[in-house]
Amino acid sequence: MQPSFTAGSHPLSFSFSLSLPNALLVQNPRLRVEARTASGVQTVAMYTRIYDAVREPTAGYGGAELRSIMLHTPAQVRTLLG
Repeated sequence: MQPSFTAGSHPLSFSFSLSLPNALLVQNPRLRVEARTASGVQTVAMYTRIYDAVREPTAGYGGAELRSIMLHTPAQVRTLLG
């Protein structure tokens, strides 16, 4: 299994990315926990950036529309992936 590497300076690009399903295939228990943790941390970080950007008043979303786009807070996502 090879991790995917992404080059670029875009805020949503990762320098190292190992998807959660692939992380579960890692045989070494310590490395599997580390990979799963790193994937969760990256996912929460990107979700938080998107969540904050959508909630900005200049984004043009509000009220029911905003609640239908972002169903969970970053803290809830962190708990779900914890």
